[in-house]
Amino acid sequence: MSEPAIGLEAATYKAALSIEGCKEADGVVLPIAVIRALIAAANALSESVKLQSHYAELLNGWDDGHRLQFADAQAWLDRLSQLAGRRP
Repeated sequence: MSEPAIGLEAATYKAALSIEGCKEADGVVLPIAVIRALIAAANALSESVKLQSHYAELLNGWDDGHRLQFADAQAWLDRLSQLAGRRP
């Protein structure tokens, strides 16, 4: 399993691989399967953003468009948060 692209610190990631559960700040215990699923989802999002940005670059070159490209998944999440904040 590769290290997560977003959302987890390295220490949390290593702990998730070596223990049967992890406590969050509010005392909720997450089973290791849930932690691994979150890591997989973060990695999938990272790959998806890479592909989207690559296609945006290709299409922008083809038709001189202005499609957004994101450096990483965190930049995409930041943009999503920004757009969500604009809703009435």
